[in-house]
Amino acid sequence: MEDKDIEVLGNTEQFYFVDSSINSSSDTNIEEVSEEAPVPNDSSIVTDTIEDNSETSTVTDDVTIDTNDVISENVTPIPETFPNNSSDVNTVVNDKPLQNKHNSYFNRITKYSICCIISVLAFICFLTFYSLISKKVITYSENSNLDYQVCLKENNYYQEKCLGSGIEYVSSITDFIRADFNYSAVYQTKMQKKFKYYIESKLIINTDDEAEKELLKKEKKLTEIKPVDLNGNVLAIAESVDISFNEFNNYAQNYKNEYSLLSNCNLVVSLILKDGKDEKEVSSLSIPLTKLTYNITTKDLKNEVNVYKADSNSILKYILLLATFASLTLVVFSGYKLLGFLWKTKGKTPVYQKKLNHILNTYDRVIVTLNDKSTIVNDQEIYKVQTFLELLDVRDTIDKPILYYKVNNIKSEFYVQDINKTYKFTLKESDFDSK
Repeated sequence: MEDKDIEVLGNTEQFYFVDSSINSSSDTNIEEVSEEAPVPNDSSIVTDTIEDNSETSTVTDDVTIDTNDVISENVTPIPETFPNNSSDVNTVVNDKPLQNKHNSYFNRITKYSICCIISVLAFICFLTFYSLISKKVITYSENSNLDYQVCLKENNYYQEKCLGSGIEYVSSITDFIRADFNYSAVYQTKMQKKFKYYIESKLIINTDDEAEKELLKKEKKLTEIKPVDLNGNVLAIAESVDISFNEFNNYAQNYKNEYSLLSNCNLVVSLILKDGKDEKEVSSLSIPLTKLTYNITTKDLKNEVNVYKADSNSILKYILLLATFASLTLVVFSGYKLLGFLWKTKGKTPVYQKKLNHILNTYDRVIVTLNDKSTIVNDQEIYKVQTFLELLDVRDTIDKPILYYKVNNIKSEFYVQDINKTYKFTLKESDFDSK
């Protein structure tokens, strides 16, 4: 029998047997191996038996096939056996850091503080704009005029019953003083508003040497409080009053005589205009008392320009009002959240920091602190363990130190490096959020 050719193609093996010594006329039985016959794992023996009528000869050829040549290129080698507690170990070929979207203590208190500050600033801004928009400024001019007459008692010297203004008067023959108050205000725009007015008197007694120091001040309303309405652009008031000169002069004279005082006494009669709770003196006259003769001085308004703030009915006013209330609600809510968080965390060490301190203090004899991760072989396979105790078991098994690396204030990493693999445990603040 001559040489045999064996061709191996991929996973399909074909065997061809050619024997030139066999005649075509001979009765020959040839056993051919199928193209897809499985290849045994061990070395196989192929036996071809050629039987002839006259004799039987057996040819046995041993053909050894190397299994390494037919191993598939995609077969992954089985990793070595893990150490103790390896059932909880996760294999990570590329240890890429995961993005942890956890809010730390600092991030949370910063978030609450920023929300509180922004809401306060928003409230202040909205309130300021509302104050500016809610009132519209209206310009108006004021004028007042006061005319008076001094009416006398019966005497032998003056034939007129009442004397006009601007002269000197004798106190002993003065009966009363008739004062006529006139006031007008012209507004820039038409308005509807309600006012009130009245006339009052003030008896003021001051020291003789220092006129600004008061000894006595007595006020009295000479008329009732009367309403007046503004419908349009002009507000007008006209009111007259009779001032009993003898009543006020005798009262002041008795006060001086009883206490033997050197003092100055004056009677001030004024027209008072009331705008809500605000009161304003728009016209007045001053009468000296306890003197032999006196003259009267007046105080009026002459084209005095002022501004008035009226309520606005613009839509922007109500929008700003709603925004102001909304921002105030946000201020209350954010302040509540911030104070509540500070109260819950007051005087307490975060659980993460307690756990980290416990690990570092308890196992400091086997822990080596790293300043950076350059000593960690990053191209090795990294196996993540679930607890630090599992990492400690690995360390005890392979007798290697635990490498500690602080990533940031809320994350720490622990490593144990073996010959061809690395074990890793990660401690994060987010692990204790629910605790």
